[in-house]
Amino acid sequence: MVGGRPSRGGRDTGVGMEHDEGAGQHLLAVALGARGDDVLRALGAGWRPADVADDTAWAAQWFVSGEPAQVLVGARGPTLVVARPDPRWDGIAELVTHAVEEREFATEDLLYQAELVAEEVERLARRRRQSFRWCRTCRTLNPPEYMHGRTECQDCAARFGRVVY
Repeated sequence: MVGGRPSRGGRDTGVGMEHDEGAGQHLLAVALGARGDDVLRALGAGWRPADVADDTAWAAQWFVSGEPAQVLVGARGPTLVVARPDPRWDGIAELVTHAVEEREFATEDLLYQAELVAEEVERLARRRRQSFRWCRTCRTLNPPEYMHGRTECQDCAARFGRVVY
């Protein structure tokens, strides 16, 4: 179950692993080699470790914020990357998250250009939220990976016999 919703095939398919919000925030600060206050000012709160398909040679340690996932941050040495999560179904039961619209910063930008980093994080979160859709049946807001078509969520499609997941 992910974010209160069963996943396809009954497997955990979320980007975020089980977490303690404070611990995830601390892990992100450590991965970036930054102080917690600087991370909070530039990136916001609610970060937790994430499983992200690394489509490049970037090989970052990834973190996600938002429920459903709205922004990714990758940490590697003196750089960080902010990206929009793009979860896609790989087969029938596994949701694989890819990082798209990546923008790279130096970790020192958290200290000296926090507003610039914060603006990019908010731009990516806003773009991700624009893809969310309302289910006409249960009237809940869902990310596109949990929609069965444009007007009904997967839960309602399965519950009312229109599809079997």
